Amino acid sequence: MTDKILYFVGLVIVAAALIGMTALLQKLQGRKERYWNEKRSYEMKMAEELEEAMQKGQDRNGIN
Repeated sequence: MTDKILYFVGLVIVAAALIGMTALLQKLQGRKERYWNEKRSYEMKMAEELEEAMQKGQDRNGIN
């Protein structure tokens, strides 16, 4: 009888650990996606600013 109780308690602990790990991994995945979206947005902004600066430089030199 005691063995069955210990087995059941162990099974519950393992199940809770798996659920907790899954929740943690989902949270980390969300953070990773948000980080890369922010980084991509920043890089696009910098690329647009560089393109504008290059265009202004060409306009000043009379290339266009």
